[in-house]
This record gives sequence, structure tokens and C-alpha cells, in this order.
Amino acid sequence: MPDILTCVICKKPIPEHPPGWRGGCDPWPINKTGRCCQKCDDEHVTPARILGVAGYQSFAPQVVADSSGEWAGNGLRFATRAEAEANVANLASRWLLVRETRVVPSKDPVNYRWDSEKGLVQVGE
Repeated sequence: MPDILTCVICKKPIPEHPPGWRGGCDPWPINKTGRCCQKCDDEHVTPARILGVAGYQSFAPQVVADSSGEWAGNGLRFATRAEAEANVANLASRWLLVRETRVVPSKDPVNYRWDSEKGLVQVGE
């Protein structure tokens, strides 16, 4: 029996997909090495590749946290809009001064993913 590969994104074993194939998917641009499962390919890798075609690489969460009305962000960059929205919603639930949130496309590379169970997870090189 061949060795079971582990997904470099979700860290779970890569199941057979399609039947007979256990080699997983190429995780670029989320990771430069290793293999990923079909679920992570669909939810993280493919959206990141589509962003790249448009000249963008990621989504950046931003907040307005004072009376200036100016948007502020940090260095977190996500492969999908949904991940960035989940992250900024979590942030807004913990910070008292957040007045508004948004997610904007960014030319920076993806450096984090949002896991519904673990929260913020840094992605590898």
C-alpha cells in the first residue's frame, strides 16, 4: 500500500480523488512545496490562482476603528474573500472600537488562511 500523503494546507491525510489517484493537487500559490487535498484545492488554491490572473494575489481585511473614518489593515492576506471576511468578522467581535469592516483585493502574496475550527493559520512557503 502506498504512503498516505498529508495536505500541506489543512494537515489532513489526502484521500483518493478521483478513484485510484492518491497524489493530491499542486498547492501553488498557497504553498510552494508538497501536495494538497481536493477540498483545499477547491477552497483555497483555485481562488488564489484566479486572483493572480486579475493581477491580484490575495484579499486583505480592513477596519475603521476610530472617528477618523480611515481604513486600516495589517499584514494578513487570504486566498479567498470568504476567509478574509471570516477573519475580520472575528476581529470585530473582539475589538470594541470597530465601526466598519471591509475586504479588499491585494497584490501581496497569501500568508494566512482562516480555519473555522482553529481560526488564523499561517501558510508555509
